[in-house]
Amino acid sequence: MNVPSRIVYIIKRDGMTNKEMFIGIVGQGVPKGEVKAAMFAFHNKWVGKTPHITKVENPNTFCGSCIQRVKANVWKLYHTDAYRWSYEELIFSGTLGLHNAPVYKLSQEVMKQTIIRRSN
Repeated sequence: MNVPSRIVYIIKRDGMTNKEMFIGIVGQGVPKGEVKAAMFAFHNKWVGKTPHITKVENPNTFCGSCIQRVKANVWKLYHTDAYRWSYEELIFSGTLGLHNAPVYKLSQEVMKQTIIRRSN
């Protein structure tokens, strides 16, 4: 079979990595779409295994406070020393936010990569 060389095969993967999810939930907004689904899947996977996450949350909720609670619990889990996650792209700002969740920000290298420059 003769296959043209210009055909590109795209491998679709299910979900996103933990690193992509953590980078996606940085900031003050409420996560939506694939980031929200990945955040709830991550949260529900850790139910009962840590003191920060005690109950399963409904991933189909539209309740803003429920989504913020899940986001805060995920950040508390990331911040604990017991699991030793450390991504160079995420920097602890030194402050606590809503529900005493640690506030993280993106590193300067990531910020430089994601800047969209427009010419006038």
